[in-house]
Amino acid sequence: MKSEVVTFTKDGFKRLSVHPELPKGTIVRAFGACMEESTWATTGNGDEIVKLSPNDSESYFSNPFNNLDEYCRPISEKFGIGFYYDLDAPRATDEEIAQAIERGNDFVREREEEKNRAEEESKRAREEVIKKYGAIFDQPSGKYMTDAVLVAKHIRQDLASAFPKQKFSVRKADYSTINIEWQDGPTREEVEQIAGKHERICSRDRWNDDPWDHSDTAFTSVLGGGEYLIFNRETAPENREISLYTRPEPKQNKTNKTDTIEAKGLQIIDYSEKAIAIVGETRAIKDTLKTLGGRFNAHLTCGAGWIFSKAKESALREALNI
Repeated sequence: MKSEVVTFTKDGFKRLSVHPELPKGTIVRAFGACMEESTWATTGNGDEIVKLSPNDSESYFSNPFNNLDEYCRPISEKFGIGFYYDLDAPRATDEEIAQAIERGNDFVREREEEKNRAEEESKRAREEVIKKYGAIFDQPSGKYMTDAVLVAKHIRQDLASAFPKQKFSVRKADYSTINIEWQDGPTREEVEQIAGKHERICSRDRWNDDPWDHSDTAFTSVLGGGEYLIFNRETAPENREISLYTRPEPKQNKTNKTDTIEAKGLQIIDYSEKAIAIVGETRAIKDTLKTLGGRFNAHLTCGAGWIFSKAKESALREALNI
């Protein structure tokens, strides 16, 4: 039984037939993504066509030479991305075809030369990575289930070297995502500068800017890389008024004696260099304390209470009549 080829059109399914013989110079219209349009012509060599429009490596049909499908349809039946022949358009001349072929050959040659140069540069860059980091980091092997396991290990090494007094949690979240968490200490920007080289490059679709694919840098092509690094810097309660992008000032050693003022069952405690705490019978005034910018914390070193920036002490004393 002979099979048939069908396509879907605005009028439903339609049987396709082999296109007629197309004379040399027949104009072909190409439509790419977002209906990007270009003009081509048959070369007289079977179903081969050459691009008459300017060549562009960013265009949907970037190769200047192509071959028509045997079921190519006329322009009157245009329906979506593809090539359509136009028998009503004036044919391209032999000179126009020859010039298009020459431009196409030059374009293909230049693109190949550019590809070779890029490969040589990439090779040199990978060699530099091995020379600089080969003795520091392990290269991917069957020992690790995924790159993310190895990359998390590398990031821990890097951060421990850059910030020896800071604790970090570096964990694989899924196949290619790594969560990096820490409290206070270095800013997010400082951590990203150290760990960022372990992240692969995310390329976006040129038509809608959606994340499209990930590619390797010289570093990640040799030592592995995660597709997504998630940075989460938390702050201690006493530093909640400090921006996530600002390094808190070092705490000064506190004496055993605490500066405490008692009033109406409440205590204002000098909690740290940057913060004060209000403890005691606060339930009745919790809404007021929240309005004044306080945060309740049940795990303060002085017991459950409300933490405030020390800059708000005067306003608190006035509002609470202390």
